Amino acid sequence: MRYMRYFLGFVAVLATLVVAVASASMNWLFLSGMGKTTLEGQILGAVSVAFDIFKGVLPFGIAAGAAAGLWWRASLASLGFVALVGFSLLSAMGFAASNRSAVTGGREAMNLQLTAAERDLSQLETKIATIQAHRAASVVEADMKRLSQSRRWRSTKRCTDATASKSRKFCDGYFTLERELAASVEATRLETKRQSLKRERLQLRARGAGQDADVQAGFIARLIPSVDVSGAQMAFMVFIAVIVEFISAFGLYVCGGFFAKPKQKRPRGEVVEAHREPLHDVTPPAIDFEERRQRRAKPAKPEKRDEPATALVRGMIGANGELLIEG
Repeated sequence: MRYMRYFLGFVAVLATLVVAVASASMNWLFLSGMGKTTLEGQILGAVSVAFDIFKGVLPFGIAAGAAAGLWWRASLASLGFVALVGFSLLSAMGFAASNRSAVTGGREAMNLQLTAAERDLSQLETKIATIQAHRAASVVEADMKRLSQSRRWRSTKRCTDATASKSRKFCDGYFTLERELAASVEATRLETKRQSLKRERLQLRARGAGQDADVQAGFIARLIPSVDVSGAQMAFMVFIAVIVEFISAFGLYVCGGFFAKPKQKRPRGEVVEAHREPLHDVTPPAIDFEERRQRRAKPAKPEKRDEPATALVRGMIGANGELLIEG
């Protein structure tokens, strides 16, 4: 089980690195196109790649700072991480939008070509339907050649000078064949053009024309009637960009769980012996009972306190006014 977990972890790391490389490539292609010169574009692309790499390793720094109790450092790293994710997300969305517009733009052009071909084909078929009934051009030409061999063809100077009724009737038949020949030639030309338009229509349909320019967006728009095709395109591009940036930002950090050592769970009812440290030696000192008995037999005399000496002084005043003191 452990080896399988490691194998899945390596596969997840490999997939994360692929997505990270794709994210960095999208950022490079989008941001490098914003430079005025080739050198400026390369500088901007290199900066975007460095941002993407730093974004992938920053979650480890945030977790380490939080585990160490350095909340101010973890908060600062979190703000930087949010800014980098936002930058990468905007770059990925710009790349997806430009790439998707190029693909859908080609399909829209083919749809316009198909619409024009179908319109021309419809007009052409209307013209063909208005052409009078006619025979094949070769048959009509044969009849006209036969009439040109007639004596009246020469007498009427190729039907330019028909005065008699029979001559006019002959020339009317010849002119009818001319109109039929013209209709046959025009019908042949229009039929050739119609076949060409049909082949063009088939080729366009084989290349994907006639369908939604954006198949996914069209499906979402039909699935959710309140969302139009442009809104579905925007939602789909945002969804792709969010997935790519989420995996490139948190993929390596999440994959670390495959290599973490799982906690051991103890079964219920198992008695766990608590760890006790050895007690210190608190043996009381030995008691000398003989010394204690002697102390009880001879109570201690109260100590003398030094008190100030006091004396009674008697005296009287003599005749000369001096003080006489008696001892």
